[in-house]
Amino acid sequence: MFKKPIKRSSESPLGGKELKKLRSDILRKFSISDAELEAFFSQKANVKCVKLAEPANATLYAVDDEPMFCDPDGKGNALFPTIYALWKCPTMLPALPIQAPVSKFVVGGADLMLPGVAIGIEGGPLQRASDLPQFEKGSGMLIRCIGNPMPI
Repeated sequence: MFKKPIKRSSESPLGGKELKKLRSDILRKFSISDAELEAFFSQKANVKCVKLAEPANATLYAVDDEPMFCDPDGKGNALFPTIYALWKCPTMLPALPIQAPVSKFVVGGADLMLPGVAIGIEGGPLQRASDLPQFEKGSGMLIRCIGNPMPI
């Protein structure tokens, strides 16, 4: 799936106390219910903390070897869901719909530009800047194509 292998500096299973803290952080930060959270962390789930090597210095939280959440600086200051987590719970973050022809470029790694955003009358092109959903700098949003509820 990834173009280059990921270099890990360490990998360890999460203990009960660490898992409880991770669960509470997820509930506090994202609009997710307890039942949806149980879909991530079932009783038999194997939850690991994977620290990435230089230059990333990020921390990944993997459930059954699928990366579900990422701490980009590895210091516990931020927590973002990965695409795997968003596929399991697509309502976790506010959605920014894009036009279908734009999706192939975004999936290929291009930056999303405002003309590709499809918010406005009946999912048409953006009419006014006030049509954008409210968000703060640094907050997470997911991107999805019009007509498809799953994030890309």
